[in-house]
Amino acid sequence: MIKTVPAKTLKALSTSNSVDFADRPRGIIVTAGTIAFVNDDSSVTNIADGVLATGIVHPLCPKRINATGTTATIYGVY
Repeated sequence: MIKTVPAKTLKALSTSNSVDFADRPRGIIVTAGTIAFVNDDSSVTNIADGVLATGIVHPLCPKRINATGTTATIYGVY
């Protein structure tokens, strides 16, 4: 049986073009804007404004969020 556990921490994520997250979030919450999402294989997926709903937890675990190409504010759920 898979158990789900509620998040215990929410914090703003800093964007960087080179530094990966030391502690990857279990999910993200975003505000309006674009996101340059870095995948496990270091490829970048550019997410346009409006693709991810604002204010809800998305079950995404980014390696990094690039500063270049990101205009949204992103919060990590831990």
